[in-house]
Amino acid sequence: MFNSSLFNGKSLHDYFRSVQTGINSEIDAMPPVDVGQDINALISYFETKFHIEVPVLSDDISMDEPVIVPNNSMAGITLNVPFSGDHRAFHLQARQHPVIMDACTAHTDRLEFGLRIEKSSPTELQNKVKVLINQVSGGLDTLRHECALYEKEIPGWVKSKVQQRTDEIASKNLLRQTLSGIIPIKKREEAAKIITPVKRTPLAVVPKSNSSEPPNPAIEMSAYEDILGTIQSMVRVFERSPETFHGMDEEDLRMILLVALNGLYEGKATGETFNGQGKTDILIRHEDKNIFIAECLIWSGAATLRSKMDDQLFKYATWRDSKLAILVFNRNKNFTDVIAKMIDTVKTHPQCIRSLNFPHQSGARFQFKRTNDPQKEFVLTCLAFDVP
Repeated sequence: MFNSSLFNGKSLHDYFRSVQTGINSEIDAMPPVDVGQDINALISYFETKFHIEVPVLSDDISMDEPVIVPNNSMAGITLNVPFSGDHRAFHLQARQHPVIMDACTAHTDRLEFGLRIEKSSPTELQNKVKVLINQVSGGLDTLRHECALYEKEIPGWVKSKVQQRTDEIASKNLLRQTLSGIIPIKKREEAAKIITPVKRTPLAVVPKSNSSEPPNPAIEMSAYEDILGTIQSMVRVFERSPETFHGMDEEDLRMILLVALNGLYEGKATGETFNGQGKTDILIRHEDKNIFIAECLIWSGAATLRSKMDDQLFKYATWRDSKLAILVFNRNKNFTDVIAKMIDTVKTHPQCIRSLNFPHQSGARFQFKRTNDPQKEFVLTCLAFDVP
């Protein structure tokens, strides 16, 4: 709800500059392998995300009971004008816009005007309402026209940013290749960390303890991101070769992920391994301690996801498990809708404390608390993948 004059807020120019900034930030956050893969789909995504549904007024206008005060020549009228569209558009300012002096509140589905008329001239109301509606409708028409002009620029912004990012990645790769031909590049290991032996990418684990307990290993955030990155890279193979994977069920897809993880972490990733109160889909252990747990499912609705969280993942995770993941595979459903429902299901879970920064097009990250020990918290990342 807003309590300010119509068409008297942020200018469209400033709004769409912020849109361009948002587009640039999202493309900057994309994994290099995704940049430029399907630019038409990326353009469509941003056009949908930043489209402004400028309201259209309804003819079904009504008013509340007039407020008539004795010994006062004026009567108070509350006018209700329904509309369809995004109510936030009423507080954007086009270059040309009407000045509405009457008090107005923009609700999500109607405008509420506070009018005053002379008791002696009640017929003036009809003319006053007509003028007011024409002013608002004209302002919306102008806003709609200017929004359309700005939205036409979105494809150009996306293409320009993708080209810039592509050039930056190519330049970085070329420099890396040139330098590695002179001196081999080696990852630096920090002696203070406990490193699980691996062949390619080290899995950083640090001991977590207090004065009364022996140290317990906990996966570092960088290693957690590395594991999730490995999973995302493998699923991109699913997405790009749907004819190969279309007949596979959840267990088959999970096994392929385990092949990639075992190749990276020397067999530390296992499937259907007992942990806590049951079996979990993907588990990585370090020195007999669980440091990463993930559950997979093929999307069939929010109820199934909630059940997967409550009846499996959260039960399987022991007190020391601090980083968990939910991997959702979409099969021939509206992927945008699946992502939205997945994120809403996770963030509205009663154990969810807060959202965490995680710039990802089809995922989100949250801080959770345990039901039996609210002071013990853990990170849960949910990721959705489109596997036709």
